[in-house]
Amino acid sequence: MNRRYLFLLIALLSTVILVSCSNEPEREEVIEARDDQYGEIRSVAWDFIQQNDWHTRADENWESAKVEKILADDRYEILDPTVEGKEVFSVSFKDIENVVVGTPQILVDPKTKKVVGYMLGE
Repeated sequence: MNRRYLFLLIALLSTVILVSCSNEPEREEVIEARDDQYGEIRSVAWDFIQQNDWHTRADENWESAKVEKILADDRYEILDPTVEGKEVFSVSFKDIENVVVGTPQILVDPKTKKVVGYMLGE
């Protein structure tokens, strides 16, 4: 009878350990186009796209761009070093059909509402 309890205890502990070690990544918050409070973020990013002549790669329906909260890291070309490692908005525009090089993702500081970085499209 002691073996039965020992086996049950080991099985229970194994289950707890497996569940607690789950490698499920944290979900990034995706802000939908219908959230009007992020219209300014999209507009700032779109202006930056146009200033750099990248708008020919993107669908002109910039209001539907995807906005996500991310951490600014070395994957991006950071224009403002004070935001490295901090949470910023990433704005992704839909590419036009058959584009060779995709539209860059634009990073916008949530406080200043200024472009602080980008990642060139592939």
